[in-house]
Amino acid sequence: MAIAEDFTYYLADFGVAATLDGAPVRVIHEAPVGAGSVGPFGMTEVRPTAGLPTAVLVGDPVGKVLQIGSTPYRVAEHSADGTGWSTLVLEASA
Repeated sequence: MAIAEDFTYYLADFGVAATLDGAPVRVIHEAPVGAGSVGPFGMTEVRPTAGLPTAVLVGDPVGKVLQIGSTPYRVAEHSADGTGWSTLVLEASA
């Protein structure tokens, strides 16, 4: 039996308003400072992420624009954890 998660209260408490490809969504935005993957020249690379319910995604979000406040990001990676939650790895968008 699958467990259906309800992220309503989590998003209400910790989420921020955003738009994904022009559609309104609520996300948990994280712009971590510190540990991350090792990028070119051995430097630590940290990229911002946005978490949201997988059910709100229409199709593959990779390459789409996620606007959080006045900052546009391009979705570089999408990972669904199997519980109904997805994490989008973001890159700066011009």
